[in-house]
Amino acid sequence: MASLFFLRRKGGALLASTLRPRPAAWAALLVLSAFLFSAGAALGQEPRFNWKFATLAPEGVGYAVQIKHVVKPKLEEVGQGDIRIKIYWSGVMGDDAGIIRKMRFGHLNGAGLTGSGSIILCPEMSVLSLPFLFSDYDEVDYVRNNMRDDFESYMETSGAFLFAFIDQGFDQIYSKKYSFTKEEDFRAARFLTWYGPVEEEFYRSLGNNPIPVSFPRVLPSLKDDVGDSFMGPAILVVGSTMFTMFKHVNPTFIRYSPACCVIRMEDWNSLPQEYVDAYYSLRDGIENEFCVQNRRDDKKYLVALSKYGISVTRTDPETMAAIREKVKPVWKELEGRVYPPEVLEKVTTHLKHYRNAKASGREGEVR
Repeated sequence: MASLFFLRRKGGALLASTLRPRPAAWAALLVLSAFLFSAGAALGQEPRFNWKFATLAPEGVGYAVQIKHVVKPKLEEVGQGDIRIKIYWSGVMGDDAGIIRKMRFGHLNGAGLTGSGSIILCPEMSVLSLPFLFSDYDEVDYVRNNMRDDFESYMETSGAFLFAFIDQGFDQIYSKKYSFTKEEDFRAARFLTWYGPVEEEFYRSLGNNPIPVSFPRVLPSLKDDVGDSFMGPAILVVGSTMFTMFKHVNPTFIRYSPACCVIRMEDWNSLPQEYVDAYYSLRDGIENEFCVQNRRDDKKYLVALSKYGISVTRTDPETMAAIREKVKPVWKELEGRVYPPEVLEKVTTHLKHYRNAKASGREGEVR
């Protein structure tokens, strides 16, 4: 079982045990790699397909145990030695936008994308990141289960196959100065925004003027005091060593972020049908396992950040209700500009159905 990374300060120095983060967005990419590469090795034949993938994830992120004991046994029967994957780690192919450009030019065959990259490639997916859309993961799962085919189709229109539709998770707010326990903090903070138009409009609706940067520029911008606050997943904060800059983290559920592993449609369509059929028989199990593990790990990372000395605070319900009222118009303001109105309507219809069933004690019937 992978060990947890505990962070702490002692005399101003950083002490750490083994770091083995397991981000869901990159986990699906590693699953694909393990499945395809091990299949070729098993048969000892030269692969017909040599694919190149890229991700922001650092090499050796600690998914080996999960791949070996959970995923690999399910996938060994699928491969026939025809595909080999080379993965470019740690953003060496650029940020998500740069990786997507290389895919479109055929320099890369696929990618493991963060929430930001997912909505660059598939703008319709940005609906899922609207502030206060989801209350918990049960709602996320219900919408994803009922709209996976929709998002697979949207992604195909963008020229990519949605191999794994998973979580980045409910992102946290981190800051060098603010705890975000009061509304004034949201106005005063100098937010570095990397996620796209939905995130930018969220900040502006609260009277903030965010500072756009690419993700690789977040840490340097924090060091240079260009900004002091950031919203994102714990895995990126820990994996990038960004945590050394922060004093506060607020895990109040404001934004859910999807993540995905994608393959160029041209490359996916070149696979034999039996490979495709085998993939569909295993897809749900792969995605569910990674989402479950990612959500567990997210809680562990917050504990680790607390042990390091970062103050964990939550916004009180009354303040959060006031913030919710201020940002709710963003949903409609972005219709037609960022995502089609019918996508938001479909998502909210599914949510209403689920919430009504839950209120009447029938949520088990609609999962």
